[in-house]
Amino acid sequence: MMARPAAQPLASSAFRDDEKVFSHGGYQLLDDIPVPLFGEPHRWPADCIGRPASRKPGEWRFVFPLEDPLINLQLREYCFALLNPSHPVLRKFLIFLPAVPPSVATIRPSMLEIRKVMDWGREQGLPTDLGLWDPEDWHAEITHKASQVDGVKTVAFHVTAIRRLRQLAPVLTGISAFDDPWGGEPASNLDLA
Repeated sequence: MMARPAAQPLASSAFRDDEKVFSHGGYQLLDDIPVPLFGEPHRWPADCIGRPASRKPGEWRFVFPLEDPLINLQLREYCFALLNPSHPVLRKFLIFLPAVPPSVATIRPSMLEIRKVMDWGREQGLPTDLGLWDPEDWHAEITHKASQVDGVKTVAFHVTAIRRLRQLAPVLTGISAFDDPWGGEPASNLDLA
């Protein structure tokens, strides 16, 4: 039996493949350490900005799934936008993020939460365009998440990741703009039953 060839990565309509991942966030780049490029589909090590001693090497890089080219591209676009809050493309789409980007240690788990949302949606037979989900779909997703974890903080982090996804939808391939599924309600107030 022959192995399947790896799927070709998709190109972003918002970001160029040759753009440095750490370029519009005020980063102090370390000399002689390569800066990953947006077009690198599998792994973006963040060593070029220095890794805190308290972080394991595996916590200081982004690893993207290769089996689904669309999910791969969407997750790269999500991370890239958060890492580069002053990128001209974000301004063009009227996306204004805080000037100081969240840390790798915040963006990486946020990306993993978005991946879980995407996987859950596919398991449920929902559209791959998360912007087409109904409010009932989002309620079911967050109720599912709450049933899998202990603690309001974990659910709140999940809701924050989804709200970031919503904010970034204009620059994410294949995700239509959508309203906040919870109408701006704080995550701690959500009805998870």
